[in-house]
Amino acid sequence: MKEAVELADVFKAHGEQYLKHNRISGKHHKVISHITHCRTASMGGHILECDECNFVQNAYNSCRDRHCPKCQTMVKEKWLNDRTAELLPCGYFHNVFTLPHLLNPVILCNKEICFKILFACVNETLKIFAQDPQWRLSGQLGFIGVLHIPGAKPLWIIFISIV
Repeated sequence: MKEAVELADVFKAHGEQYLKHNRISGKHHKVISHITHCRTASMGGHILECDECNFVQNAYNSCRDRHCPKCQTMVKEKWLNDRTAELLPCGYFHNVFTLPHLLNPVILCNKEICFKILFACVNETLKIFAQDPQWRLSGQLGFIGVLHIPGAKPLWIIFISIV
């Protein structure tokens, strides 16, 4: 059976070559370094010992980077389980509203007004959709918005829009 290839393996094998031909930000360098060194001797470690059977094992420290697949698997699973427990007994739809990347400089210089316009448009679009008889939707429409900004943590914006 083949051994699974991890993201750290890809970075180790091809990262240097990629960086020779591409520019990336300091933040991205840091993430690559964290993932590459996660749970290796370079991150330091500790010894795990069993009091009952005297088993001893070296355990290397994790990078704890939110982008690291090794570190965030359990955090992600816990988050998903917590969110699943909060679900209401009704249908859900995942919709993504995006803006062209060309608008990023304008948006980042005028965040408050641009985000208000964006969420007002999303609100109006969903209301129009919900009122369309062809979809035969019953109940009340509501939405939770998650604003993803490049290089920043997601901003949760909760709107309840009742039609």
